[in-house]
Amino acid sequence: MKKWLFFPFLIAIHPVLASYAGGGKWQPIEYSARALIVLFTTFILFWLVLAGMMKSWTRSAYALSVFWFLFFAFGDVNYNAVPQPFWLVIPCFAAIAAIGAFGFARAREKSPWPLAIFIAAVIVAGAAIANPLVASPVIYASVWCLITLVFTMWAGAAKGIEKHVSLINVVTIGFMVLPVNSIISFSREAMKYEATMKPAVLETGKSQAKIGEPDVYLFVLDAYGRQDALKRTFNFDNSPFIDALKQRGFYIASHSRSNYAQTEQSFASELNGNYLGALLPEVPAASRNRSLLNSLADESALERAMVEHGYKFVTISTGFPLINRDSDLEDLSDPPGPSLAEIALCYRTPEAGLCLLSPYFHQLHRDRITHAINSAALLPATKQPKFVLVHILAPHPPFVFDAEGNPINPDRQFGLWDANGFVFGVGSGEEYFRQYPQQVQYINKLMLRTVDLIQSQSTIKPVIIIQGDHGSRKGHDMTSLEGTDPTESYENLMAIAAPPSVRKNLYDSITPINLPRALLSGLFGGPFQKLPDRSIYSTWVNPYEYTDVTDKIPK
Repeated sequence: MKKWLFFPFLIAIHPVLASYAGGGKWQPIEYSARALIVLFTTFILFWLVLAGMMKSWTRSAYALSVFWFLFFAFGDVNYNAVPQPFWLVIPCFAAIAAIGAFGFARAREKSPWPLAIFIAAVIVAGAAIANPLVASPVIYASVWCLITLVFTMWAGAAKGIEKHVSLINVVTIGFMVLPVNSIISFSREAMKYEATMKPAVLETGKSQAKIGEPDVYLFVLDAYGRQDALKRTFNFDNSPFIDALKQRGFYIASHSRSNYAQTEQSFASELNGNYLGALLPEVPAASRNRSLLNSLADESALERAMVEHGYKFVTISTGFPLINRDSDLEDLSDPPGPSLAEIALCYRTPEAGLCLLSPYFHQLHRDRITHAINSAALLPATKQPKFVLVHILAPHPPFVFDAEGNPINPDRQFGLWDANGFVFGVGSGEEYFRQYPQQVQYINKLMLRTVDLIQSQSTIKPVIIIQGDHGSRKGHDMTSLEGTDPTESYENLMAIAAPPSVRKNLYDSITPINLPRALLSGLFGGPFQKLPDRSIYSTWVNPYEYTDVTDKIPK
C-alpha cells in the first residue's frame, strides 16, 4: 500500500464529520465518537476483504470510497428531493443512473448506450408503477441504492486508477474542507464565549444538609402543558391528574409560564436561576452556537449549590444529550442502543427513505421513557441526601404511546420534530391534536406510580417537582414569532410537593428560573431573591436573539 494512498481513510470518517457539521452541532461532539470508531473500523474491514477479491489496494479503495460517499449522501439528497415534484426528481435520478451505467459499460469496453437507456427506462417505469402504492421517499431510497450500486461498479471497473491517486486525494481533501472548517469555526466560537462566561451563583443560607434532609426530585416532562392550555388547545381535560397530584400534597401553580420555549434554553436558564441574556452577555444575537447552552447546563449553579450543601447530584435522561446520566449509577444505565447522534447518522443513508429501523428506534424511545421514570424510584440509598434531575422526552413528539401505554409506531423516520417541523413537516396538526393527549395520559400513569413509590419509600418526606420545560407546541413556529401562539407553548405544568419552608416561596405564576431560588431559600434559609417572571421567544436558528413575549400571555 502506497504511503500517499490516504483518501480512503478520509472518506471513512467523512459521514460522521458531515453529520456533526450539518445538523448535529446541538449535540456534544463526543456523542459522535463511537460512530466514528465503528464506521472507520467497518470501512477498513471491508477494504481488506475487497482488496483480496480485487487484487488491488487502490482499485478496491476507490470502489469502496465511491460506495461509502454515495451511500451516506442520501440523507441530504432526500432532504432536498422530498419538497420537489415527484416527476421532476425521478428523471434526474434516471439521468444520474444512466451516466453511471454509461461509464461502467465503457470501462468494460461494451457499447454504453443500451445499458444507459435500459437503466433509465427501468427507473422511470418502476417509479410509475410504484408511485400510487409506495411513498415517494421509499422510491427515492430504492432508486438511490441502484445509483450507488451502478457507480460503485463503474469505480471498480475503472482502469488505470492508480495513475490518478494524487488527484483523488486532492478531491477528497476538498470534500473534507467544508465539514472540518465548520467544526473548527464552531469550536473556536464556543471556546471564545465560554472564556467570557462567569459561573452563575445562587445565594443560599449557611445550613449544611444532613442525613435528615429531604431528597429532591425534579422531573422535567418535555413539552408538558398547563391544564387550561391543554383544555383550550386539545379539548383535553387533565384535571384527574392534577387532582391526583393535589391529593398527594402537590401545590399546583395554575398560572405558571416557561421562560423559554426550547428545551436547551429552558434547562440552561432554570438550572442557573437566571435569564440567558444575563448568563451569556457577550454572545451576539447572530450566534447559532448551541453548545454554550450545554455548557451552562453541565456546570450549573444549582448543582454547585446542592453539592456545596452536602447533596449528591444525580441525573437521569431519556437520551437527550443536554442531560447526561450520572456515571456512578451504572445499575440504572439506559437500555442499550444508539444515541441520537448515531440515529441521525443512520438517516444519512437510504434508511431515511426506507425506515426499516424506525420500529426499533421508536421502541428504544419507549423503553428509555419508561426506564427513566421508573429508575427515579429505584435509586440506591446514599449516605447523603440526593438531588435527582430527571428529563423525560415526553409528551414531546414522537408520539409512541396511546393512553393505555400500547405502542404507536409512526410510519416515518424516528425524530424529535416538534412545532411547525412536526405540524407542517413529518406529521400534521390533526395527528398532534389526537395523539398528544394520549401520550400525556400514559405519562400521567407512570408519574403517579413513581411518585407513590418515592413517597412511600422515603423516611424523610421528599421534595418532588413535576414541570414542563415549556408547553405543547402544536401552534409554535420555530422560525417566526408571527406564526407562534405563546398562550400554548409557554404555559407549562408546574407541580411542587415541598415542606412549608419551600412552599411559602411558591406563587401561582412562578416561572422556572425562580424555582431553584425558591427551593434553595426554603431548604437552606437564605433570602428568596426573586427575579421578574418573563417569557422569551427565539427562533431555533438564532437562540440568542431574544424577543420578550410576556405581555402576549394572559396572567
